[in-house]
This record gives sequence, C-alpha cells and structure tokens, in this order.
Amino acid sequence: MSTVLLTGANGFIAATTLRKLLERGHTVVGTVRSESKTTFLREQFKAAVDSDKLKFAIVEDITVPGAFDAVLRAYQFDVVLHTSSPFHFNITDIDKELLQPAIQGTVGILDSIHRVSPS
Repeated sequence: MSTVLLTGANGFIAATTLRKLLERGHTVVGTVRSESKTTFLREQFKAAVDSDKLKFAIVEDITVPGAFDAVLRAYQFDVVLHTSSPFHFNITDIDKELLQPAIQGTVGILDSIHRVSPS
C-alpha cells in the first residue's frame, strides 16, 4: 500500500479521510499545528499508531514558505492530500483570515513538493 501525507489531519474532513485511508491499509503521516492536536487522533486510531501505520508531523504555520519541507524530506510519499486550511470562528476579515492563508498554504505545499520531492 502507499504512504500518504495528509495535511491538517485533525480537521473535520481530514479525520474522515484518515479513517478511510487506514481502513484501506495505507500508511499515513498526518500534519497538525501542534503536538497537542495529536491527542484525539492518537486515541481514536491507537492501533494504527501502535503499528506505525499512523505517524504525525508538526507544521505550525502552513503559510510560511517551506513549511512542509521537513516532513517531505523525512518520508517518501506516494500521495499528498492537502486538507489543511486555517480556520476559526471569530472571523472579522474573510479574505485576510481565511482565503489568503488557505491560498498561501496550498501554493506553499505545491512549491515544497516541486522543490523537495519532485517525482
């Protein structure tokens, strides 16, 4: 089976995606913003964590250029699923707080893939 990078692994959509990937036998490296964000996932997917089918990488800020470089260098991925997007409920400026960070994160991971693991 393949090794998958799943960004934003603790997000609403990603958690369901993670479950499906593990059910189908894939190895997954999930990115989260902090170690504390792994707690729920480690509990939910304990068997996968214990069997090294699920690992985590910390990417504190997806908008920083090169934010994904370290995780892309640490593993060889067959697939990248980018579901990470900054979100919070106290939004005052949709463009500045949601759209631009999401775009920067998406462009950033594509750039990192191109530079770090182009094949």
